[in-house]
Amino acid sequence: MNKNDLGFAHLFLIVVALVLAIGGLIYYSWQKGLIKTTPNQEPSPTPTSAEIEKFETQEDCESKLEHKCIYYLCDIPLGEVYQRLCNQGQGSGWYSSKEIAAIEESNNVNAPTINTPSWEVYRNEEYGFEITYYSESGPNEQVGNEEAGQFTYLLSINFGNVPLHSQHGYNLQVNKKDSIEDYRSELVGHITDKIESEETSLMNGITWTKLNYRIFLTSDYVSLTTAFVNHDKYGYAITSPASEIDQILSTFKFTN
Repeated sequence: MNKNDLGFAHLFLIVVALVLAIGGLIYYSWQKGLIKTTPNQEPSPTPTSAEIEKFETQEDCESKLEHKCIYYLCDIPLGEVYQRLCNQGQGSGWYSSKEIAAIEESNNVNAPTINTPSWEVYRNEEYGFEITYYSESGPNEQVGNEEAGQFTYLLSINFGNVPLHSQHGYNLQVNKKDSIEDYRSELVGHITDKIESEETSLMNGITWTKLNYRIFLTSDYVSLTTAFVNHDKYGYAITSPASEIDQILSTFKFTN
């Protein structure tokens, strides 16, 4: 064995000895309780309405919770946060930003939140269609004549007293087969600044054209979708929060 081989063997033995020494030290420390293992922790459950504390001021909230708080205003009845804090909770006020984020994350994981089988069926024989609606947002029909001009219709149905301020509320209109240009001209410059995107969607054998846009509602922007289709002699248009439009369209069908 030459000197190089002896040097390598010596270095190898030193490394092995160090590994054994470190391993022995770790084992000894673990046995003596100097090293503690952390068990797997289950994710924290989403706080319930009763567990979410409301504060009157930002200072009180952040001084007690020791992290950022945000003010939630109960004026836009959309989403799970509104349901937890406004319908089931304590209303407008200062809340933990972490708890609100947890509610939003839980809602995204569990979406869609609409349980359509428990909804009621609206059926219209004159215009040959049926659709479901949330039982607490019943239909309010308005008959038009659509003689001339924009913003005209044969029938407009608000599901909910004020559709966008009612739980799972939406609007359905029947017209004389309006074109996509008609819908664009009615929306842009009157209801919204621009159409964010356009797409088609197939639901129950019906191909809908969807116009996606945002409106400023009270204190924040809300994403909406107007979906429309022409069938036989009439056009049908449904407007709802963008997050719920597909669930609503999935319950619509023609009866003639």
